[in-house]
Amino acid sequence: MGAAGPEHVYARIEAALRREILAGRYEPGTRLPTHSELCLRFNASRNSVREALRKLQGDGLVSSRQGSGTTVEKPSGAVYLHSVDSVDELVHWSHETEYRIEGVAMQRADARLARKLHCSAGRSWLHLQGFRFGGDPLQAVCWTETFIHHAYAGLRNRIQQHRGPIYHMIEREFDEVLVEVQQSVRAVPIPARQASVLGVEPGSPGLEMERIYRTANNRVAEIAFSLHPGSRFTATITLRRGPRAEISR
Repeated sequence: MGAAGPEHVYARIEAALRREILAGRYEPGTRLPTHSELCLRFNASRNSVREALRKLQGDGLVSSRQGSGTTVEKPSGAVYLHSVDSVDELVHWSHETEYRIEGVAMQRADARLARKLHCSAGRSWLHLQGFRFGGDPLQAVCWTETFIHHAYAGLRNRIQQHRGPIYHMIEREFDEVLVEVQQSVRAVPIPARQASVLGVEPGSPGLEMERIYRTANNRVAEIAFSLHPGSRFTATITLRRGPRAEISR
């Protein structure tokens, strides 16, 4: 396997520092390690470190002044930042937030729900719904609905006590292997009930993130919809260029 390209290196540094800042390892007002220390820690060039810090500064997580180093900032407006560039990154998202499940029930998809879940009408799903909480102080981050394939309905009586990603529970208890997560984001208005808990006006702009989890045999094991206030959520996705393709002329 060849050495990682510079795009991969800066993204790895950015993701690691982002997680540590959001987890509270570096509190607002404190300084990050120097460029030289970060180069040594990540075995990276100064250019890669500078690019990673530039990305964090663009998201309002750090500030930089000549001769003063890089200082950790508190995001204005309680912006919740979510950075994902691999399936494993979703583990950090799940552990950074607490999913408080309010309802668990089997649900048969009518025509409207079937369109939303990309399935045939009449298919049964284990349906979970509730708010995710995170940050310091703790606040409602988003409203989440999760639909789990009926083959895993045996999780119903234990899932509210589970901590961590739901797909981990599916993998462990049903000997499945998750191989793909497809993400999409759409703009939607926030309904009155969710707006009240999220602390925004009913009908205000929201961002709904849909995630479709597939197993090695191409089964859709789980579909999750997370609704965030549009003014308080930023999703970043890193795209890496693969091997250079040969262009025919």
